[in-house]
Amino acid sequence: MYKDGISAKTTLYRLQRKFPHAPFQLKDIHNLRADCRREIDDGFPPIQALLQRLGQGYIHSYSLDKENRVNALLFHTKDSLDLLRLFPWAVTLDCTYKTNKHNLHLLNIVGMTYQNYIFVIGQALLSSEQEEDFEWVISWLRDVY
Repeated sequence: MYKDGISAKTTLYRLQRKFPHAPFQLKDIHNLRADCRREIDDGFPPIQALLQRLGQGYIHSYSLDKENRVNALLFHTKDSLDLLRLFPWAVTLDCTYKTNKHNLHLLNIVGMTYQNYIFVIGQALLSSEQEEDFEWVISWLRDVY
C-alpha cells in the first residue's frame, strides 16, 4: 500500500476493518512505511537515493550551498537535448510553487517544435526563487545547447 500512495490513516482503517482485534496503531504503520522507504532506497538518505535513480536513464546536475547541501537539482534525458538542438526557437521556463512535501520549486523547461508540439527539455528542483538559481539553470541551458 505504501508504493500505491495510500495514506497511513487509510491503511490503518483498512487493517482495522479486516482484523478488528489486532492491536494496530498509526505509529506501527508509519514505522513500517519508513522501513519500506529505507529498503527501497537501499538505506541511503533520500537525496542520495534520488541521485542514484536519476543515474538510470537521466542526466543530472546539481548545485551545493555553503553547507555542502544540494540546493538545486536539474535532470533531463539525452533525447530531450537532441530535440532542443533541432528546435531551439521557443523555450519556456515555468515554475510551480512548493507543491511537494519538501517545499521545493519545480521548474519545467519545455520547447516547441515547428508543428507546435511541446516537449520537455528538463526539470529542476530549486530550493528558492533567487536570481542565482535561475541563472544556474539558464547557464546550464546555454552550455548544453
